[in-house]
Amino acid sequence: MQLSDLLRRMTASERATLVERRNVPPSFRSNDKSLTEALSTPSSVIVALAELGVAQIQILDWLATRPNLRASWSDLLADLKGRVPDDLLLTLLQDQRLMGLLDFKADARSGYVETYPAAVAVLPSARQRKLIDRLRPLNSDVVGRMCSSAGIRNAPTRKDDRVAALNALLTDPDRCRALVRSLSAGAQQLFAEIVERRSAITLDELHGRFKPSGHYYYGGAYWTVDAIWLGAQKNETPDPVTELMRCALLIGDAQYNAYWTPTSYFIPADVRSAFSGEGSLDGVALVPPRLEPADVATSDSPNIGPFLRDLGHLVGFVATGQCEWRQDGQPYKRSLTALGKLIGNSNESYLAQLWLAANASGLLTPAGRPGSLAQPPVTAARLGDGPPKQLFQRVLMGLLSVNTVVLDRGGLYQLTDSPLARVLLLLKSMPTDTWVTAASVEAWSQFTWPITFKPELVGLSGTPYPVVKNDLGRLVLVHGTTADGVDAVMFPSAMYAAVDPNPKVSSTALPPWEDSWIVQPDRTIVAPPNLHIDALVDLWQIANLESNQGASVFRISAQSISRALNEGLTPAKIREKLTQGSRVPLPATIERLIDDQSARYGRIKVGAASTFVQTDVPELLDELRRNAKLKDLAWVDVVPGVAFVQGNSPDDVIAALRKAGHLPVRAEAEKKVTPSPAGKSVLQVINSRPLAPKEIRRLVRQAEHEDRVIYVTHSSAGKQKTDEMLPIDLHSNELHAELVSTGRDVEIDFLKIHRIELGEPASELDDDEYDPFDESDETRLDFIQALDMMIGRPRNGKKPRR
Repeated sequence: MQLSDLLRRMTASERATLVERRNVPPSFRSNDKSLTEALSTPSSVIVALAELGVAQIQILDWLATRPNLRASWSDLLADLKGRVPDDLLLTLLQDQRLMGLLDFKADARSGYVETYPAAVAVLPSARQRKLIDRLRPLNSDVVGRMCSSAGIRNAPTRKDDRVAALNALLTDPDRCRALVRSLSAGAQQLFAEIVERRSAITLDELHGRFKPSGHYYYGGAYWTVDAIWLGAQKNETPDPVTELMRCALLIGDAQYNAYWTPTSYFIPADVRSAFSGEGSLDGVALVPPRLEPADVATSDSPNIGPFLRDLGHLVGFVATGQCEWRQDGQPYKRSLTALGKLIGNSNESYLAQLWLAANASGLLTPAGRPGSLAQPPVTAARLGDGPPKQLFQRVLMGLLSVNTVVLDRGGLYQLTDSPLARVLLLLKSMPTDTWVTAASVEAWSQFTWPITFKPELVGLSGTPYPVVKNDLGRLVLVHGTTADGVDAVMFPSAMYAAVDPNPKVSSTALPPWEDSWIVQPDRTIVAPPNLHIDALVDLWQIANLESNQGASVFRISAQSISRALNEGLTPAKIREKLTQGSRVPLPATIERLIDDQSARYGRIKVGAASTFVQTDVPELLDELRRNAKLKDLAWVDVVPGVAFVQGNSPDDVIAALRKAGHLPVRAEAEKKVTPSPAGKSVLQVINSRPLAPKEIRRLVRQAEHEDRVIYVTHSSAGKQKTDEMLPIDLHSNELHAELVSTGRDVEIDFLKIHRIELGEPASELDDDEYDPFDESDETRLDFIQALDMMIGRPRNGKKPRR
């Protein structure tokens, strides 16, 4: 049979079902030829196989061993031996027919079952089916050695005869079993193990179990099959893998071709059948297992509400800058551990699940590049309007998308698959509010979709995907234990309504949001368990989380008010947030705390000299220098109340000061030096000398590489001006660029360039940026001269250049 024959036998409604289930693009549905091509491609057949259960894959595998891929109906029933009820068998076959994989006629006299080559070419066992197909590509010398190892004396001289003799020995039940019995105990044990599992054993599973013989080793590169004899010594005792391979009882399967190291080892299907006496339909359960009821003694009910609440705490933790980042943009483990202590759950898998859900649902989004205190790699988003179910659906859909994996089973194929999507379908098929054993749920899922949940059942190698203990199962299933210690689960009806995407279906597992809290005179804030996530983030900006048992308890402190001010909230905005959400008037204790911290705001000013720090209280600068949290900053005294910080940008210095609990602000650069009301000098950024040529080249090249504009401060007609430019190239000691405002090309001598800044988004300069106090730099400034310029004092009777 060919696929075109099956399509001709289908009715119009059956064809419509077929193209819908196989997701055929509309452009390929116009005629039988294009539809046949679309359905018979290996990738399309692979996707269809992933939808089949164990019994359906085994029936296809059984058909692949029949002449012309066809068998009579009576032969199928005879080999099934009554293990599949008639009604279930018809359902399974009809499902495969509507997937375009086989055709059948259920009739005792004229009935048949048949498939076509493209449907069985990508079956998991297709490469393991016949020994002779794996022997023919080998050279005559290798086959001769295998014959000798298998006990064939006086092997034929011709290669084809050697292949036939070895194949006849290993596919004969009695001779095959006799050969296996003659092997070492370790080889017999390994052979029996692979026969029982009905699938290949991977290279990783072999590592550490056996010590390879001679110079051959399982993890080597570019080893051909004759390498199993390398370094062989007379009367040696080979390891079990080598012993089986030398007899052709075990075949190495390379992912790419025979010249690569095998990634797995398998027993040919006809050899396994000869040894075990089982056919393709024997030794495998062909009916789905029952869900076994359980009598639960103890249970731990899930509650999506606390999960969404903790999700809000995670967003607030990130939004207030309390998370520390690795260079790859992911949080340090110690940061998630600190969050776990705050929310009262330090379980690593739970914290990882929170992080995954926050990213998958869009509550945390990538922003900028990592490595800067002032620019975290992830920013927090606002949820806005919408019921709790809307957020849970966002989390659910996000988990389904990020849990997409690529199945790679020994190089047989690659398939993009979403296990959690199948988990969701399985959960919806479970009886609600009924306790069943966790093991029976796992067995049920493995039978229903073996390629996803237990590839070993259909002859593939791979790790089973859990249903009960995955991200979704831990979230929506009630977990319990029977009196004798058996794990059990239940899918509550309230959870069923929560996972239903229909927004009109309400769920008691997700009560509506609350948007208010209680502010108490002891400066604590009591937030209800179902407080809106955006309101939780607001509280994180103003207060510190103290406990998280049901209701969340925050405490307002001097440090938390400082954090809010540093995050850009004004005192009026802090009062507004607290007042709008509080069910009671704001206590006087909190009012005084806000006033006290507001009075401290801005006493420390940070600006760019290199980088300088200025304060109107000189003693405060001494306090900063002694602060252990600021020990990494290199301080250089200038005048009382003013110090340079070498090697750091103003943004990083501000971030470090804020992390140490201070309230700095950015100092504004002024055109001329003016005395402050307190009589102190105000520092300003002055570029009195040209920028170093190597610095100009570095910044221009970085701008070209990142496709960014540059802001160039340069001398023109005796004045300094700043222009926005798009760099074109560098000519010797001239910058060639295009003015963004006019589109005109300009060439500026390096000697006239005083400053270059990269355009938005702003990026930190590298560590090797120009330092006027670096004595190794050819363009260094005399320290005293630089100091004079910073404080506006003339040198040698002349005013400093601006």
